[in-house]
Amino acid sequence: MPASHPRTGGVTVVMPVCGNEDTVLQALRSVERQTRPPEAVVVVDDGSKDRSADLVAEHFPAARLIRQENSGPAAARNTGWRLAEKEWVAFLDADDTWEPAKLESQLRASHLLPTLGLVACNWVPPGAAPGGTTGSRPKVAYRLRALDLLLLNRFQTSTVLVRTDVLEKTGGFDPALDGTEDWDLWLRCTRQCDVVNLEAALVRYRDSPNSYSKDGERYRASMRRMLARELPTSGLSDMRQAEIRAWHELRLAVALLLRRRHGPARAAFAETFRSDPAATLAATGRYLVPFLLRRKLRRIRPVQPLRLGRGATLEL
Repeated sequence: MPASHPRTGGVTVVMPVCGNEDTVLQALRSVERQTRPPEAVVVVDDGSKDRSADLVAEHFPAARLIRQENSGPAAARNTGWRLAEKEWVAFLDADDTWEPAKLESQLRASHLLPTLGLVACNWVPPGAAPGGTTGSRPKVAYRLRALDLLLLNRFQTSTVLVRTDVLEKTGGFDPALDGTEDWDLWLRCTRQCDVVNLEAALVRYRDSPNSYSKDGERYRASMRRMLARELPTSGLSDMRQAEIRAWHELRLAVALLLRRRHGPARAAFAETFRSDPAATLAATGRYLVPFLLRRKLRRIRPVQPLRLGRGATLEL
């Protein structure tokens, strides 16, 4: 999967903003504190009704500020990366922050493979105590296959550094997929380049209860559309595709259960088993049980939620 290099080296940060006056300056300061600063910052104000855009213009005049009517985060990110004139694009949401070594670590990792086009990393909540791998230099990266990403969206958008030409080849984010547009893009990137994830938590991610991905029904509908498009191109057997569909329905049912929505959770479990009993039983053993066990283990040590493919570890 050779990739062309149409641009000069360097990084453009792309930040969508929509009503983030309380957090946008903190996010931009974390960019300013990078041990390897980016060459450019593009902030796309997506129809904010507050002072977000004015604060950016006042405190970060070097950032390129674009104002547009509210079109959603996918469209705002697309506006931003299409203006990028550097080799790499780093996405940062206006309510998240980066650890100082984030870009430096990712750019160092970008030389691991000649066909590497996307480098992500782990993340922690804003209030997490320093320590562990947070903010430290990673020593290991994990190479991910398309199957690894079909099983789970392993990247939060603010963790991703991606080549601009890969974004051009994929077309960027699909605004029609509210809540899964990032997952969908990472999957399409695996068809254009190699993808790795760094072991270190280099991003502090604020999990908003009002985010698109928290709208259960909209997220489920978006996920189903995305899987209906991606699974037939995966090269997997019909049975494995059915298992993966069942696995995602099961994990959403578990999410309802964890939110104490017991009635909807029971209905979701029943619907999944009724629609394809064989695939659901297979998915329970292959994916759901290991996922739940490893969820428990995460209290002891950080692990991937589902096992990656063999030979996935790369030394930095």
